[in-house]
Amino acid sequence: MGYYSFKVSGPNLQGTTSLIEKAWMETYPGEHFIFHFLDDNYQEQYKAEQNFSKSITLGSMIAILISCLGLLGYTRYNAVKSIKEIGVRKAFGVSQFDIIMFFNNEILRIIGISAILSLPLAWIFVNKWLLNFAYKINVSVFMFLIALGITTLIAVSSTFYISWKSSLRSPNEALKSE
Repeated sequence: MGYYSFKVSGPNLQGTTSLIEKAWMETYPGEHFIFHFLDDNYQEQYKAEQNFSKSITLGSMIAILISCLGLLGYTRYNAVKSIKEIGVRKAFGVSQFDIIMFFNNEILRIIGISAILSLPLAWIFVNKWLLNFAYKINVSVFMFLIALGITTLIAVSSTFYISWKSSLRSPNEALKSE
């Protein structure tokens, strides 16, 4: 209402806009000719979403870093706490893989519980957020499964070194005091 739209293309945009301005002044002599490109309007509309995306990305990176540090500390604490248990297991012939899984089982269990609780809520939140946009997309379950896989990979890889190092320790060192 009160706006006119023109589809303009070509190498001479300035000349075309001056022709439109001239026609405007002839048709509406007392009115000001104010124009803007629709691309700029769309860019302005989504600037807030772009800033939100940058904030979410930065916050996610910081949260991942803090989480990995927490996992490292937790794994290191468990490694020190269960030196004798690992020594006994190794003395009975448990493989390195089993010892690595010993450290990661609890972490994987926590990731599974958090996925069961958070994925439905995230799906609802994302669908409601996407309703605000002009162009709709469907949120696939596979997107959430990929995110869960990446989360699991980050968690296991952040604890792998400490658990691997613990699995290499000789059972003699752990059982010397017994």
